[in-house]
Parts: sequence; C-alpha cells; structure tokens
Amino acid sequence: MRARLTAARRHGTRSGGDTLLRGPSRHLCQRRPRRDRRDRTRDRTNRDHRLHGRERCRPGDQSPHRRGPDPRRCRPGRGRCALRRARVRRAGSAAHSIPAGVRDADRRAGPVDEDRQPGHAQPAQPARRQGHRRSRRPGPAGGHHGRRRGCVAALRCPHHGHPAAARGHFPPDAGRRERSVEALIREWLNIGLRWVHLIAGIGWIGTSLYFMWLDASLTKPDPPRSRVESEAWLLHSGGFYLVERRQVPPGQLPSPIHWFKWEAAMTWLTGFPLLVLIYYTTRGVYLVDPAVSSVTPGTAVLVGIGLLVISWAVYDLLWTSPLAREGGRAAAVLSWILLVAVVYALTHVLSGRAAYVHVGAMLGTIMVANVWMRIVPAQREIIAAAEAGRTPDRTLSTRAKQRSTHNSYVTFPVIFTMLSNHYPGTYGHPLNWLILVLLIGVGAGVRHVMIAREKGRPADWWLVPVTAALAAVIYLTSPAWLAAPARGGDPVAFAAVKDVIDRRCVSCHSRTPTDDIFRIAPNGVTFDTPESIRARVETIRDRTVVLKNMPLGNKTGMTDAERSLLARWLDEEAR
Repeated sequence: MRARLTAARRHGTRSGGDTLLRGPSRHLCQRRPRRDRRDRTRDRTNRDHRLHGRERCRPGDQSPHRRGPDPRRCRPGRGRCALRRARVRRAGSAAHSIPAGVRDADRRAGPVDEDRQPGHAQPAQPARRQGHRRSRRPGPAGGHHGRRRGCVAALRCPHHGHPAAARGHFPPDAGRRERSVEALIREWLNIGLRWVHLIAGIGWIGTSLYFMWLDASLTKPDPPRSRVESEAWLLHSGGFYLVERRQVPPGQLPSPIHWFKWEAAMTWLTGFPLLVLIYYTTRGVYLVDPAVSSVTPGTAVLVGIGLLVISWAVYDLLWTSPLAREGGRAAAVLSWILLVAVVYALTHVLSGRAAYVHVGAMLGTIMVANVWMRIVPAQREIIAAAEAGRTPDRTLSTRAKQRSTHNSYVTFPVIFTMLSNHYPGTYGHPLNWLILVLLIGVGAGVRHVMIAREKGRPADWWLVPVTAALAAVIYLTSPAWLAAPARGGDPVAFAAVKDVIDRRCVSCHSRTPTDDIFRIAPNGVTFDTPESIRARVETIRDRTVVLKNMPLGNKTGMTDAERSLLARWLDEEAR
C-alpha cells in the first residue's frame, strides 16, 4: 500500500480539488488479490500465495514453465490495476484542468457514481485500496478492470492498456481514430464497388441491347451462300463490318470463339457486395424503417437474402413448366402477378429505399442466373455437339433465346431501381409500391416497343398504356396529390426551428457529424448555420413534412409535433 500511494503521489497533482495522473510509471501496475475483512484470516494462512509489493506486474515477468507474463501475477480477474484506482475527482470549476482527451475518455468509460457528478463533488483523495466488492454495473468495454467506481479510461498500465500510456502521456482518441479509418475504408469500398458495378453493368446491358437488335436486323444473304443463314452489314468508326449467322458443320468448330458471359458475372459479383456493404452492415440504417414495420435488422437481412434465392427458384420452375409453352402467355401473366405481390410485400416490410433496391437485386439475380444456368449451358452443349460431329439440338437455342429476351425486357426496370435511391419522392411515397409497379411497367413497355420496331412489326399502340402509367406516377408524386393542409397557429421563432434541427438533423448533416454511421454529411448537405437552413427550405419540407422519410429511419426520433412546427415555419417562410 505504501509503495502504491507513493507512486500515485509521484505521478499526481492537485489543482482546485482535482487529483490527476499525468502519466503512468513503468512499474506502477501492482497486482494483488482482492481482499476484504473476511479474507484476512484466509490470507494469513496462505502467505505463500500472496503477491507482495515488490512483485510487480511487468511485461518481462516470466513464469518458469511458460512463456509470457506470470499468470499468477498478471492474469486478469485476480487483482486490480493500481493505476486504475486513481480517480479524477471533479469539484467546482476545477474541471477545466482535466485535458479534453481524458474528459472524453471518461465519458465513454460508462456509468459513474454519484460522487462523480458535478452536483455531488467530493474532495480530492489519494488512490487507496478498495474492498472486495464486485460491481453489478459493467465497466468499460474491452477491459478486465470493470469497477463500481469510475476511472479515467484513458489511463492504463503499460502491460494492460494503450501503448501510449507507457510513454508517459495520455493516449490519443483511439476509438474515434479507428472509426475514422473504418469510415474511410467503407467509403472507398463503396466508391470502388459502385464504379466497377457500373462499368460491368454498362458492358452487359450494351451487349444485351446489341444482340437483340442484331438478331432482329439479320437478313437472308443475296445471293444465298452455303451454311449462311443470315447476315447484316454494319458501319462503325469509319469501317464496314459483315456479321453472319452460320451453321457450323459437325466436327468443324471455329476458333477462337468469343463468349459474352463475364459482363453478367462481374455485374453481380460487384452488386451483391455493394448490397451487403450499404444495407446489411449498417445496423439497419437504410434497411428498416420503424414507421413501416417492426422487423429487426437481422430479420430484414434474412428476408433480403432469401428473396434472391427463392425468386430465382420460383421463376425458373415457372418457365420450365407446361405454362411456358405456346408463347408462354400464361407464364408471363403469372410472373407479373407474382412480381406485384413481391413489390407490395417488400414495401410493407423493409424501408422504401431498401425495398426498391431489393426488387432490382431480385430481377438482376434472375438475369444473371439466366445467363449462367440456362444460356451458357446451352451454348456449351452446342459446342460439345459440334466437336462430337453431332447436329446441335435447336431446342436449346430456342430456350436460351427466350431467357435472353426476358433479360432484355427487365433491363430498363433494373436500371431505374439502381438509381432510385436518388429519388426519395418515389420510394418515400405513401404509395411507393404502386409507383414502382407502374414504373416497371413503363420500362418493360418501352422496351417492348423498341424490340417490335427492330423486328419490323411496330407496336406503337403500347405507348398509350405506357404514357398513362407515366402520367399517373407524375400525378402521384406532384404537390397536387401530396399537398398538406394549411396549418394555423402562432408564429414560429427561428430559434425553435434551429433547436429541432440541431437535435434531430445535425448529428448527420454537419461539417463534423457525430453519427455512428455517417462520417461525412450525406449528399454534402449541412445545417450548421442559419443561412444553410434557409437555403434548403424546400428540401426540408419535402423530406420532413411531406414524405417524412427524414431523419433516416427516424433514427433521432423526430416527433409529429416537431414536424408540425417545421411545417408552420416553412409556410411562414414561403409567404
């Protein structure tokens, strides 16, 4: 005890009632068994097992039979670190003498006792040994020094704590630094995956549109040539190209053959990790919305992954059944009904933004599975037949072409779902499921008109229902439909508005966000100054009053009364 008090005095200072450790000693951590008065008799009979003051916990202490520190002296849970017994007593105005890093660490250290609150200030006392009383409150996460009495979390012994403590100064804010590094890694993973995903998607969609056009543009050769089924002359980049569709003689396989399959694979292999990064590893910030359902983030993740697997199984089973014969009209109608049901269910389970993206991920997964599980195997069978000298089965080519056509029809709706997170007026709408169904119909209808024109059989009448669906979407998202009733009441002071925004919005939308997910203000929108708030009054109205999808997932708990207050102030600003 005397050695411990001497060490504490040597490294402590008093200033206005504060006891503060400036830096730990190399040999300050003295591990002693926990004792209380009932243990004294037992300790007298077990003197050989007691650790004396001269036996200190040093990183170099070795056990005769094992490497590393002696577990009898340094094993966590058998003693207390003397350094962590030195508490900071805050009294009156003396709190300013505590460095900011220590005060922050002390706040993060968890619950503290009443004697540490400003209203229950106690006089400074030197470090002293505490009785054997186990705390029921957890100590700081990640350590073995949990105590009922609060300790400065930044002060650790050289063997058990932060390496900076062994150098005689307070450690940096390691937690914030680690979070900043994590945010940086996530940000660049997001950028890299999005970039590659977009590039791969452009290549895949481009080849899909090109070959659909090419198949429709091929004509019979004039004059006819042996084994040439059809051909097309192309002009591009100052040169002429002749593309022929030929019958390959048995046993005469041309080489090399260029396959168009890796674009689809790369699109999915970058898209799924992007889905996991943004929606599955952010603790449900984007995935769930308490205003939509009470589903937990874990359950929502299972719903999303299960959807990708089950949707492909149901789709493939449907289009290999007898319903897909004779043009597949029955299978097409049933597929549309199932798609509407999935859209409705997802928008009532997940957040609107997550529901839109998961519908796109479902359709994209079906497209990739069509390529790798139906189109590519058919092409491999055609090659195997040509190598073996057999005539390829024409049914394989027909089925592969059918799946390729499905992919082409779904292309435009998938592109919209990829971009939908930029348009909260759609996914944040009360009828977001209906808007998505209509937009899927618009995309597929426009693609049908394009394919019909390429085949020389125009179906321009399809533009009538497509235009009607698009007009319905525009009306639903217009102020005429979303207009809120006029609100009366006393004038709202800007100070009250600023207080609501500071408490509910600035944790994310600030130059220095304090949110645990966002380290940079989303979309670069900040509300730190009155000028920045007034410059975005329309955005504030749309997101907090009309659509009510901000704060994101209502993470900060904005109430209806606060939204009403903002609405009244916004109405006054509009006048």
